[in-house]
Amino acid sequence: MTAAIRHNRNGLFDRLIANRMLLTWVTTLSLTGVYLTYAHAMRFVIQDKIVRQEFPEEVFQSPEYASTNNEQAKTYLPEIPWAADARYQFKDENVYIYTERWQQEEEKRAARLKPFAMLMFDPKKGDSEKPFALMSEEALIRFEQPFGIKQTDPGRMIAGSLEGFVKITGPNGLIIYGRNFFYDESSMNIWSDSEVRFAYEEHRGRARGIEMKLIPSTETPKALKPAAEGIREIVLRRDVYMELALKKEKQTGSREHARFAKVKSAGSFTFNLETNQGTFHKDVRVYHPTSPQHADTLDCDQLQLQFVRKVDPADQQSPDDKKPGHGSGKLQFQELVATGENVTLVSQENQFSGRMTRLSYNEATKTIVLSDERSVEIYQQLSLLKCPRITIHQDEEGRVETVLCEGAGKVDYVDPATGQLTIAAHWAKLMKKSRDPETQLDMVELEQQCYVKQPAEKFALAAQQIRLWLKGDLGSLKQKELLTQNQPQSAEKTAHKIDPHKMVATRNVAIYSPQLRGKTQRLEVWFAEVTAPESAPNAPLGDSVAPQKSSVKQAAFAVEDSATTSRDGRVMLSAEKEPEPVMVVADLIKLRMQKDETGKAEVSEVWTEGNVSVEQLHEAQQQPMHITGNQLHIQNKGTNDQILHVMGSPAKINGGGSQIEGDDIYLYRLANRAEVQGKGLLLLPVRGGKKSAAGLLSGAEGITQERGLVGKPEEQANDQDNLLEIHWEQEMVFDGLTANFFGKVRTNMGDNRLRCQEMEVVLSDRVSFTEKQSKDQKPTVHFITCRDGVEVESNEYLENRLIGIRRASFWQMNVDQKTGNAEARGPGWLILWRRENPKNSDSESRVSQANQPQKTDTDSWNYTRIDFNGKMTGNVSQRSTTFDDRVQITYGGVKRPLDTINPDQLPPNAGWMRSNSLKLIQHEIEGQKKKYISMLAKGNAELEGNALVKNKKSPSNQSFIARADTISYDQSKDLYMMRSFGNRKATIRRYSRTGKTSTTPSEAQQIEFAPSYDRVTLHGVTGIQGLP
Repeated sequence: MTAAIRHNRNGLFDRLIANRMLLTWVTTLSLTGVYLTYAHAMRFVIQDKIVRQEFPEEVFQSPEYASTNNEQAKTYLPEIPWAADARYQFKDENVYIYTERWQQEEEKRAARLKPFAMLMFDPKKGDSEKPFALMSEEALIRFEQPFGIKQTDPGRMIAGSLEGFVKITGPNGLIIYGRNFFYDESSMNIWSDSEVRFAYEEHRGRARGIEMKLIPSTETPKALKPAAEGIREIVLRRDVYMELALKKEKQTGSREHARFAKVKSAGSFTFNLETNQGTFHKDVRVYHPTSPQHADTLDCDQLQLQFVRKVDPADQQSPDDKKPGHGSGKLQFQELVATGENVTLVSQENQFSGRMTRLSYNEATKTIVLSDERSVEIYQQLSLLKCPRITIHQDEEGRVETVLCEGAGKVDYVDPATGQLTIAAHWAKLMKKSRDPETQLDMVELEQQCYVKQPAEKFALAAQQIRLWLKGDLGSLKQKELLTQNQPQSAEKTAHKIDPHKMVATRNVAIYSPQLRGKTQRLEVWFAEVTAPESAPNAPLGDSVAPQKSSVKQAAFAVEDSATTSRDGRVMLSAEKEPEPVMVVADLIKLRMQKDETGKAEVSEVWTEGNVSVEQLHEAQQQPMHITGNQLHIQNKGTNDQILHVMGSPAKINGGGSQIEGDDIYLYRLANRAEVQGKGLLLLPVRGGKKSAAGLLSGAEGITQERGLVGKPEEQANDQDNLLEIHWEQEMVFDGLTANFFGKVRTNMGDNRLRCQEMEVVLSDRVSFTEKQSKDQKPTVHFITCRDGVEVESNEYLENRLIGIRRASFWQMNVDQKTGNAEARGPGWLILWRRENPKNSDSESRVSQANQPQKTDTDSWNYTRIDFNGKMTGNVSQRSTTFDDRVQITYGGVKRPLDTINPDQLPPNAGWMRSNSLKLIQHEIEGQKKKYISMLAKGNAELEGNALVKNKKSPSNQSFIARADTISYDQSKDLYMMRSFGNRKATIRRYSRTGKTSTTPSEAQQIEFAPSYDRVTLHGVTGIQGLP
């Protein structure tokens, strides 16, 4: 279509109208020339009869008189030999007239000349240019008044005709054939009902009937002139056919041949000389060949052509000299308008067709407008464009600069090879294609309720505005190829030269694909070649790793259901399965698309900013992966090989009930590793009851577990799962199995809290960042290692009532839940507060501490503190704990939790024990829920305390001090046993009830002491002294 219009601009339509102008001008002058011939003939007769005697006869017979006329006839009228020897030859300035005879008719009001010929030379060019030549079989002219000897002025010509065969020739190959041309002053028309054929240069055409509507003269016509000032309108009445020569093309050899554009209409062709407007009517068809095998065609009901006159400044006329209907200057094409109920434009070479009700082209603005109130339909092969109004702007070279589709429309692109719909686009306001002045790339814009989908890829994009930048020149690619190659370029080959460069979608953006779903206010997409740059333009991050050339998924979170894990923690991929989608929500989303080896575009990098939320949509998983933050960067290197960088205050990664928080989070999916730079939080659901977890974290299960708190089996089952909570300040590295934490680490599990500078947690089962995690698949904490300033806090509740508090401090702590072993390195200490009556004050105390006598009713809390300088080891399953190196245990009753006892100032019912090592064991009584504690202190064991003696009539306190190599205690018997080895003796010293010291201690190899009953048993006695 644009090519046809470009050729028109180069002279197709102005030459067409120039032909019609020549026809009108020549015909009018011919009729005037007939009149002049008759006038000259009548004057010759009058002169011959009346004034002949004044001139010698030889003057009229002189060869010199007719020689000029004869020579012109021989030169320019060779096809009618009679003209050179015509009986009547006349010359009037630049007009030569020839005829053989004439006669009066219609009562001397008309004259007929047979035959008739005329030559008209351009008065400016003279003999340098071929004249116009007119030939007809007869010519008839009618006057206002009879014409005779006595009536020498018949007035002006009022009618006339050129009868029989009429031929007109002129410069530049002008030829006009016709029959029977008529002129009538009353209708101010010149017409012919016969077929008219014409040619000019290499242009040619024909029509059935011609009519020229004249402009009446505003002044009284001069003698011998028609009463018309000019021509208003030319009409080729019907069956118009024109062949207009286009630009010449060189064929084989040196000769040039022109191709023709053909225009035909069943109705008329009208040209108005006042408005310079030409119009074809009824079943108009324009046929424009673009190659020997292909052509462009335009079909419409009416084709309107608008011209303007380009006036040479040297020939410019003043307004007073300008005559109506006879504008000076060359006609220049301005506008084309094709209208009809079904205007059709077809380009065979481009496999293009369009249907509309109106097509217009403006030469000044280089604008093409296609419109249809219903919808313009444009087909390219099997693809379709529909829109009520399409405006195309071209540059001076005919290249498309801007395409504007206004109103609701759509584009459906169909793959010619498969016939399948490849991409579809819809919009409510406009679609615009233009050149971006900043990048000099073609840009396509969609506005208002935009929607783009790719059915084969199951991809869709919706937004209020979409802009797409393309590499390649859509308007000139084909033309450039045709200039360099003398063969047609297929649309399919041309399409491969156009690639997307960048896309931006804004306002209420939604994206859908099998792998990626998203919502954002702004989406930016960069399309890279196979070798992509290191970072996308305007990327929110500084440096990023260049994507690898391996095959990649469309979504960075593609998850394979059957992925397994190798020993080193890397994901082992199995057979391909459809990855489950990811939902991305952010204020801004940026994507980098990279072509794989097959040329298919895939997502290689993703950036998101502002209120970022990414969720993996597992159908079978209740808690799929969910990422939130302020920024997200994803590098996609292949199947399940993605690197995620999440930033926020804080950023969060949730999945399977677990959660990672931090300001700077990295997730390496193929390596199954997560890293957090800076402070952060890990929440991890683990298998194991709160009491078990408390014992692990404190490292003292053997002395903190209470008798009678096991509860019913169903209650214990409901308490099997817990949430591990770990905070840190510097860094965290987690490979799904082992997590390492650095800098002010603190952790919570239930009511247990732990603090240290460095922690390592090993799980029993690996947490996968690529596999689906079943809701029942929860790992247990297998191993915990804490270093540097380890502090433990734990609270225990019964029916929302605080019944126990633990505090501990170590240099390092190791807990192995699988074996039940727990180890801590000192120096360290352990403090415990236990409510005396957890359920009610009237019931028996549920726990009696290892070396503690029966408390009074006024004491509500039991206090225990263990200090050591070496190592603490224990086993949860064996319910034993051992403390080494300068161990001291302090115990007693306090009124409030967190109250302490000074071992140097023991209150009533309190005591302490020192030794090189201390071992605590918890025992179960067969057939009972009650448990008791046994204790063994070894190496330089010392004991000091106060006890309530119950076997007296009036209970009283008794203080005691004991030393031995080992001191043991059996809670079930409330019995201490002191032993010494070799020559060393165990000693015990008891104080009186009044507080006075015993004068002599008891010594023996072995001493048994029951403080509640003030009973002492000595074995291997060497000395004894009673109490006063």
